[in-house]
Order: sequence, then structure tokens, then C-alpha cells
Amino acid sequence: MHVTRILLPIFVALNLFATSLCSYAAPPDDDDEEFRLGLVAEYRVGERAVTRIDPDVAFAWDEAAPDARLSAERFEATWRGLVLIRLEAKHRLHAFVHGEVTVELDGKRVLHGSAKQPQWISGDEFVPGFAERPLVVTFRKTEPAAQLKLFWSSDSFGLEPLPPELLFHDPSRLGLRPDPAANPNNPDEAQGRDGVPTYALIERGRQQFAAFRCGRCHVREGDAVAPAAPSLQHVAGGMTVEQIAKRLNESEVKDKQASGAASAPRSRDKATG
Repeated sequence: MHVTRILLPIFVALNLFATSLCSYAAPPDDDDEEFRLGLVAEYRVGERAVTRIDPDVAFAWDEAAPDARLSAERFEATWRGLVLIRLEAKHRLHAFVHGEVTVELDGKRVLHGSAKQPQWISGDEFVPGFAERPLVVTFRKTEPAAQLKLFWSSDSFGLEPLPPELLFHDPSRLGLRPDPAANPNNPDEAQGRDGVPTYALIERGRQQFAAFRCGRCHVREGDAVAPAAPSLQHVAGGMTVEQIAKRLNESEVKDKQASGAASAPRSRDKATG
């Protein structure tokens, strides 16, 4: 009993520290943004499919699996989202590819090709519409190794990687707003806790995994070791169990209020350029 009284404040303090670290280190909450960075990616091997957010399309998988939840067999991948067009000029899409790739922009095919060895392919010139335009990229692994890196060029700039800061997705695709197009038969789109799709919870978990630097100890083969997290040695200094419990309760109330605000409908004008 005496040992329990000693350890309880420590465990509660660790929980408080984790809650505080979450608000400090986690990616900023941008629920009021119309779009968010990254493309919604679906990777499929046979009947098994996983969904996540990728910041760009630049991968050299070689013979490895595209995701830790999938096998290294031949897979298919689809990225959906928006690309911000800032120039009304002729553009051209390019890919350094080992496999088969198709790119559709604003509903029109602008790039298609396949390669049995890593090589460059380019699409025809096109003039895209201004502002955010729908983008769909599909890839199919056709050889033992796979690779895909997307580039573009225009009359105003030379060959460069498709910039991640110009790639977006609709937050409703992550369950941050209601998504009437969600497929209840897709395990990753099934409604999870509080009506949030499963893949939305996975993405939030991935962000927290990075924010808490869990990769310092939990390392998969091929992953880089994360930096050391802040020391917990003095986290409970100068605080009583009652003070810690009060802080935790206040944090829980704020989380519930924020969750309710995120699910409320909203509208916002967004300037482009």
C-alpha cells in the first residue's frame, strides 16, 4: 500500500507530462483551414488495403513493401487530392518510374506510361485551370522492384519535383468533417471512435507517434531512430496529486470542447495565388 502511494503520483505526473507534450509537440491544429497539406493515399495488395496521408509522391520502394501493414508483393497505389496551380501557363508532368503510372489533373489524363527499368517518362503539354485542381495519381508495381517520383515543368520554371507545399486534401477525407462519400465496406473508411474513420485515427496516431518520439524505442527495420524525448526526472516537482488531477480534468474538458467544435459545420473564404 505504501509503495502504491509513492508510485501513483509518478504515474499521474507522467500522464500529465504526456498531455502537455501533446499540446506542445504535436502538429498544429488547423481545423479551420479549408484544405490540408498532403494527398490521401490508398495502397492495396490483393484484398488488403490501407489508407494514409502522404506529403508528396516521391518513393523508391525497391523490393520493400510500400507500408508496414502490407506485404512486399506487387501492389497498387492511388493518391487523391488537389494541386495548387499558381500560373496560367503551359505545364508538363514527368515521372521517374519503375512500374506503371497514370496521372489525371482536373479530370484529364496528363501522364501515362510504364517502365521495366527505372527511367524518365513525360506527358504532353497542357494548360491547367487556376487555383486548386483535382489530382489523381495511380501506380502499379509490375516488376520485383518499384519506384515513383513525380516532377513538373512549365513555361515559367524548369524541371522540379512536384512541391509538397502545393499538394492538399479535403479534411472531410480524414473524418474531420462529415464525408458522405465514405464507403462503409472499406475497413479504413469504417466509422471508428466518435464517428471518425479508422484511417483518420491511424493518421492521428502516426502524428502523435512522431510528436512523442516513440520511435526512440519502437523502431521498425529500416526506420531512423527518433531523437531522445525530454527528461521526465523533474516533471512532478512542486505539484501535489490533487493539482495534477485538476490539470488532467481541465485538459480532458478542453479536448472534448475542441472535438465538438471540429465536427461543427463551418465555411470560410480562401484566397488563392
